[in-house]
Amino acid sequence: MVLASAGKKSSLDEWKTVANQLNIVAENLEPAGLKTGYHNHQLEFTPVGGQRPMEILAKLTKPSVMLQLDVGTCLEAGSDPVARLGMLPYAQPCELSRADAEAAVARLERWLERPFW
Repeated sequence: MVLASAGKKSSLDEWKTVANQLNIVAENLEPAGLKTGYHNHQLEFTPVGGQRPMEILAKLTKPSVMLQLDVGTCLEAGSDPVARLGMLPYAQPCELSRADAEAAVARLERWLERPFW
């Protein structure tokens, strides 16, 4: 179950509350074998109080909370999606070798260099 948006938040404390709520949902879903996650938009990459909300979510949520990285909205917010990948240590639960991960990042970097229209 993925939270599509937390809505506009104006403080770091509000984003910390979102992280806490995601953790609570994760704990309630885990016994049923389900997981929760969060889908970002531009506002999660727009600094609030000097920090990006997505960084708060990545820091404060449990590893079982999947954080999606929407490349398009990350770019629209003026953020670098390749740099953000390292910020989301458990963004997508998958098994990749280091070589596979590096190849995926290289493909993403090449894709970002293409004209968008």
